[in-house]
Amino acid sequence: KWDTIFERNKQLAASSSSDLKVVFYGDSITEHWYGTDLGVKTQKTASIQKQFQIIFQEEEALALGIAGDRCPQLLYRLENGELPDTLHPPIIWLLIGTNDLSDHCSAGVILMGILNIVNLVHSQRPLSKIVINGLLPKPHPSTRIWDTTIHHYNDTLWINQRLECYASGSNNSFVEYFDPTPLFVLEQKNKKKAIVPEELMPDGVHPSGKGSHIWGEAISKRIHTLLKLQ
Repeated sequence: KWDTIFERNKQLAASSSSDLKVVFYGDSITEHWYGTDLGVKTQKTASIQKQFQIIFQEEEALALGIAGDRCPQLLYRLENGELPDTLHPPIIWLLIGTNDLSDHCSAGVILMGILNIVNLVHSQRPLSKIVINGLLPKPHPSTRIWDTTIHHYNDTLWINQRLECYASGSNNSFVEYFDPTPLFVLEQKNKKKAIVPEELMPDGVHPSGKGSHIWGEAISKRIHTLLKLQ
């Protein structure tokens, strides 16, 4: 199935409109924007695709994701057809790394993997603005809690903090960081804990249609700001 989705993505990239403003690259979270999960369309992915189509006009955005991908797979995809010579969007949006965490890769290795992708994209598209989307929170699936008691919490924060630091560097004007955490995490001050509401992320990994709408609206706002500056 992976090869089939990879071929689909290459065809989408090669045939994309010259009016394209942004291309999203990533794993299942990004593939859901396209309306499938490893090529399979479900009611859930259809609702997320609907939000994508509402927020991002089809001729202005393209989502190229493959469920389950890690940093090495995305790097391979970019080197082998998903960033063709004909594709020159002003904005390239990256979200990758959550599956690497699930594979017990160290935070340092994941950070290097993400930055290798950023450097590759910049070398190929020096005029494009690259936006690194921070890793999304992965709350406990039943309690919804997102704090230090949750596996990968510290690694997620460590990676995101360093991605933000990298993007703010004086020599890195080609890249920006986007922090998704406040969009999904609800601080319960009276209980002194943070949760991710089930309605925004039912399985604790993937945004729902509502979560995708909130996230997508924030992305759209950032995209419009960046386009005005170009």
